[in-house]
Amino acid sequence: MTITEERERNEEKLLSEYAIKSVAAIRDKPLAKHPYRTEFQRDRDRILYSRYFRLLMHKTQVMPSPELTYIRTRLTHTLEVTQIARTIARGLKLNEDLTEAIGLGHDLGHPPFGHAGEIALKECMQRYGFEHNEQSLRIVENLEDLNLTKQVREGILRHTIADENYYTQKGITRNLTDLKQRYGYPNERSTFLEAQVVDVADEIAYLTHDLEDLLFVKLIKISEIPKNWRSLFGDQRRTAIDCLVTNVIDHANKILTKRIVNEVSLPIIYDKKMVARVAALKKVFGKIYERPPLGPKEKEARHYIKLLFEYWRSDPCIEIQQAFAAKHGAPIEVSVADFIVEQTDQEIIHAYETVFSPRTSANNSYFKS
Repeated sequence: MTITEERERNEEKLLSEYAIKSVAAIRDKPLAKHPYRTEFQRDRDRILYSRYFRLLMHKTQVMPSPELTYIRTRLTHTLEVTQIARTIARGLKLNEDLTEAIGLGHDLGHPPFGHAGEIALKECMQRYGFEHNEQSLRIVENLEDLNLTKQVREGILRHTIADENYYTQKGITRNLTDLKQRYGYPNERSTFLEAQVVDVADEIAYLTHDLEDLLFVKLIKISEIPKNWRSLFGDQRRTAIDCLVTNVIDHANKILTKRIVNEVSLPIIYDKKMVARVAALKKVFGKIYERPPLGPKEKEARHYIKLLFEYWRSDPCIEIQQAFAAKHGAPIEVSVADFIVEQTDQEIIHAYETVFSPRTSANNSYFKS
């Protein structure tokens, strides 16, 4: 018996009845069985060594500041999400390898400049729409062709939901036929629990690390933090993470039944009291993100991407033609979005200054307080 076979047999004994077992993994292009890695472990490794994973190191999470090396980037955020997700998966006896693979791949499709970059591409992609989770799926299936299992691809796509209200307000009708055929409507979270664990771990990670970073650079005061958050967590991030993770595990273990798993789209979440505490902190964050310097920096970032998008759409450079439009046969708007997602923050700023000249640029002010 190989190590892989032994591990698969142990999963049947040790994991919850609600967990997805490694023997159930489905891959479009089957591979010979590995002697000591399950299929989900192989997916994890393929994501970890991918080009797009390395790019996350040079993309903004919330605060743009390459000089302050202790501020989170999209890469460190991804690693924190993945570790929190593994802890929750273990507490619920779910498949940790599957959870880890989804966690590592969930943000591969994020463009430069964090959420500001995603908003800019949404505004540019009027005909097609843009969601980072859908772009992450496009990356692993088309742009890098990692040949991941169906479960990991579905988890990456459906760890979160698309903001369909945005598209409705903008009058955009997105072509979702292909996504529907493969996975179901993307505005519904996955029904399998490992993907839902990544979703809640994503929130726990950004709530706690954004708060820590904001406090560190003095963009938020202790007095601004909601009392029901301070009284429960104090000022220790590790205490906050432990409290949130414990709450999720305890609440999920209480309510998980076959009926809940089959009928409720999101059983992996905090209890009602914790939901209220989280909502209160999110409300404060919303105000902080609009203040200087974060608010103006977000506008600046959107300005960079929107101008470059229009420039490359009307006159696609050789890199776009060769690497994306010609190779993948995509419409030029989609190819330009692919190209932008492949850039780092600094590369977009450099391109902006090169195209529009230093006299019209902000002289790299995005990274300056």
